[in-house]
Amino acid sequence: MEAQPKCNLIIDSCCDLPFEVIDRPGVQLLEFPYIDEKGEHSDDLYRTITPHEFYEGMPAATAINKLLEVFHYKMTAEMLEWQEESGYTMREIVTIASMIEKEAANDTEQYTIASVIYNRLKKDWPLQIDSTTLYEYPDHEGAPTAEMLAKDSPYNTRISKGLPPSPICSPGITSIRAALQPSSTNYMYYALNTATGQHEFFKTADAFNAFVATQNYG
Repeated sequence: MEAQPKCNLIIDSCCDLPFEVIDRPGVQLLEFPYIDEKGEHSDDLYRTITPHEFYEGMPAATAINKLLEVFHYKMTAEMLEWQEESGYTMREIVTIASMIEKEAANDTEQYTIASVIYNRLKKDWPLQIDSTTLYEYPDHEGAPTAEMLAKDSPYNTRISKGLPPSPICSPGITSIRAALQPSSTNYMYYALNTATGQHEFFKTADAFNAFVATQNYG
């Protein structure tokens, strides 16, 4: 199984937007002011917030510029202030938002799940979010296998500390807001309640494990 590929944003033209164009040999690369520019990106980083319309034959540069434009104009001044105050780059915020998007059963959970992510980051604990592991296996259905969870990969947050290298999906605006303004909690764990389809949150490993023992995740 191969890892989900990253996408280099190599662009030969740009829209009339407040982006800086960096000259590289043979190409022009858009530098988006709110992204931590590293030259290589996951395409999920930009494909955020709202559905997009594209037509057959649209040049790649036009499509990418459209995604960047939507991202730019959906980010409010207040949200940018929250990002600056957080101590995280916008790329990291979108990565956190992508995990929230994948994990949350509904919009009411997103801010609490965000709090668990930040609480674990503060304690330097592995996030242990299986959605990040599954990102490398796009054709796999169901829970990750034991082999997947043992793999030495920065996307395997069962064992790797910190954030995965890139977003794992396209987060919506609520997930991005949750990543910027998480709830204030002492929760360190959460688990799906199969009866309700929602998550239960826990402060201790004992409480978490006791609940998980009552569930049949099949």
